[in-house]
Amino acid sequence: MNLDHPRIIDVQNHSIFVATWNVAGRSPTSNLSLEDWLHASPPADIYVLGFQEIVPLNAGNVLGAEDNGPAKKWLALIRKTLNNLPGTSGSNNGGEDGHRRPGGHSRYCLVASKQMVGVFLTIWVRSELRDHVKNMKVSCVGRGLMGYLGNKGSISVSMSLHQTTFCFICSHLTSGQKEGDELRRNADVMEILKKTRFPRVNMPNLVSLFTDVSRVIWLGDLNYRIALTYRSAKALVEMQNWRALLENDQACFNFLI
Repeated sequence: MNLDHPRIIDVQNHSIFVATWNVAGRSPTSNLSLEDWLHASPPADIYVLGFQEIVPLNAGNVLGAEDNGPAKKWLALIRKTLNNLPGTSGSNNGGEDGHRRPGGHSRYCLVASKQMVGVFLTIWVRSELRDHVKNMKVSCVGRGLMGYLGNKGSISVSMSLHQTTFCFICSHLTSGQKEGDELRRNADVMEILKKTRFPRVNMPNLVSLFTDVSRVIWLGDLNYRIALTYRSAKALVEMQNWRALLENDQACFNFLI
């Protein structure tokens, strides 16, 4: 290294909006608005949106051909909403934050969309960033019926933005609060971590989830509970005692956070 000519590092800050929604098998209606759900001020640079149960989890959908009709409706609605959010349009020329395009409107473009039965992960970025998103890879892990079907499980997307590599994991874990259900959720997590693999460029072997990944963001319907009675949990919410709630969150003491 030539210390007389140190390498200049260009640091860029980008905001990421992450949200998840279990839609219980319902397709979006014609009058459904996502503006309140997707509102961020200022609008984010990247939107990562996860869904669970975008189709009813019946035998036909779990065992038969994938129904991507609802996914197309969600994509159309998301595209419409993102491109009409306050702050995403205008005629001002862009500044250093890249929120405007010269002489036109800011727009978001879809860079990733993957469905596994009812689990659906979609990623949108500002059009100005599209050319900087590279090395897109997808990995699916089924944890549903018979331990491998896709009514439960995860979709993971790995991508690089500039020099930072992200992995977004959208999952739907085992439900229920009977004895043993929590352990089954833990087993889901362990299998997802174990089986999520991405192909490496110019290498035949798959690499594990955490290989060459700078940031991992996990979202979804994890189905972990607050280990308190309803009355106790409600009282803590009313007191805004978030620390006590966090201490009793199954996800926390089961190593997710």
